[in-house]
Amino acid sequence: MSRISFLSHSRNPALYRRDPSFFYRCENRCDALAGATRPRQHLHRKDYQTSGTSGEIVVCHRPRDSWRWRRWLEKLRRSGARLVAEVDDLIFDPTLAAHSPAVRNRHLSVWRTKSLLAANRRALARFDFISASTDPLAAELQRCFPRAQVGVFPNCLPFAWAGLPLAPADQRTLTYLPGTRGHNADFAMIAGPVRQFLLEHPDWHLLVAGPLDVKLEVAPHQLRRLERVPFDRYHEIVQSGTINLAPLEDSPFNRCKSALKIMEAGFFGIPTVASPIPDARRFAGAGVEFATSSGEWLEALERLAHRHPYPASWREDLRQRIVRHASIEKETERWLEWLGLPPN
Repeated sequence: MSRISFLSHSRNPALYRRDPSFFYRCENRCDALAGATRPRQHLHRKDYQTSGTSGEIVVCHRPRDSWRWRRWLEKLRRSGARLVAEVDDLIFDPTLAAHSPAVRNRHLSVWRTKSLLAANRRALARFDFISASTDPLAAELQRCFPRAQVGVFPNCLPFAWAGLPLAPADQRTLTYLPGTRGHNADFAMIAGPVRQFLLEHPDWHLLVAGPLDVKLEVAPHQLRRLERVPFDRYHEIVQSGTINLAPLEDSPFNRCKSALKIMEAGFFGIPTVASPIPDARRFAGAGVEFATSSGEWLEALERLAHRHPYPASWREDLRQRIVRHASIEKETERWLEWLGLPPN
């Protein structure tokens, strides 16, 4: 039976497992194959041995183009490996560089971003199979690579979270968990309503875990900062929340994103106020509030705060809805079928 290898293309091979994107698109899927007899592995591309790979499925996460990489890819292709690209962000269209979070948050210049997106596009053009995380992203991939077979497989709950309990019900914490840098502009949209909510509810506070430039004129005890934590401890941060915040600017990039924050919080029975990106609609229902204007954000926060503490049955219903729409086992079975592979 052919092996499946999930390969990171991150710049730092030693830190590839710190990449949330690689975890959700590759490592989580690899974990879901634990009950199958099919051999599988995840590692950095530079640690992968290209010999003896005939019939192997090689999944390249966010491949980066270079002459060395092209030579490496052709060696794999000649060996008989089946190649699949894995993408979960709109990182391959240079014409949209001005809308990139890296540009919007002034981390990279437009010209540098265009160069990176063009390199990503050249890399993806070499694949016949491309796996995407959302329908809008798949549509952009099909537009740019009309000959590729593009499949949509949503991000799902971490396989390792099965069995973890619901969050405590007696907390009064707003959580904002950016995970990666590049979300300053997103949070700036809701800074006003969050500040107003905290001023009117002095027994609540905001917890920010991850890189974010945030300044809120609230009481010192109402703003708590944490650095990023390893993913095996990330659930502890998520479980510390009462109302989760998931703002995203309306842009071509963000419309292609996954509703990870809704999924993560909802699994622990924690409601979320979120921007209405397309992927978020799969979780619509009680405990998922959509907002666009400052007024809508404040109203949603007030509604959820008024209902607190949430009944155990309400929180369990929220969890079960998340589980139904974000099962990594079911999506991995679909992914294997897309590749023409039996589940075992």
